[in-house]
Amino acid sequence: MNNERINIPFTDENSIVLRAIALALLNPEPEMLKRLRAAKAELIGDKVYDLAYAFSLTRFGYSYLSEERRKLSGHCRKDVQNIAARVYNRVFGSEAPVEPAIETVPVSTGIDIEVPDSTDAVPDVCDNNHTEALSHEWLTEVISSAGTFTYSIEGIKPLSGFDLSLVHRPEGSGYLALRVIDANGPKGMSKFVGQFVREMVNLQRHLPDMSRFEVDESGVMLKLSPEWCVDAEFRAKMVSLFETLRPLKLIQKSSSFS
Repeated sequence: MNNERINIPFTDENSIVLRAIALALLNPEPEMLKRLRAAKAELIGDKVYDLAYAFSLTRFGYSYLSEERRKLSGHCRKDVQNIAARVYNRVFGSEAPVEPAIETVPVSTGIDIEVPDSTDAVPDVCDNNHTEALSHEWLTEVISSAGTFTYSIEGIKPLSGFDLSLVHRPEGSGYLALRVIDANGPKGMSKFVGQFVREMVNLQRHLPDMSRFEVDESGVMLKLSPEWCVDAEFRAKMVSLFETLRPLKLIQKSSSFS
């Protein structure tokens, strides 16, 4: 703070979690941590290093992660995202806080991480033929590529800079998502600034359960529960979702979707 040299100890004595957090903040990339450990092994405790490394693998949120980085994070990233979504949607939402049962999940770093058992992976009910799951009169398939299907939503007219296509990948680690901004579109990520980002953060707690905003190299995506694919109330849920997203000012006034 005052241009003074500060020495932060990273040994395993006392405050292991706080030291690991500090180490990860100073060295957020896994390769940075590896190089530091190789150069100063005697100054960094095994437990502090392992936990900091786990933190670096599960880094997520409003930052761009390459496909390679996503694969490296393994299930750690998905676990942390599900925990965060549940905290935002349930604890800070309109519902009363819930004390979930806890189970211990071992990760490859040797650290035991406690996660709520309610964050178990949702079965991929979209894993059927995509035309069967998404054959609705209000959806029009506009493009399909490498197992990913993109649909326009009848009556939804996005404002300039937004996309609002429904994206469905039924196989493998598939998902259902609303593409809010297309990074490869004419205006790229120009809308992902200032007030818009703040509104996204504020809206997170009002999103449906198992939903969350994600930002990656393809743009801004709103991940939705895959169960919506075969839900009889799919359209009604989407109508409600667009009402929730109204503060983001995504659609033209002439849009008609109800």
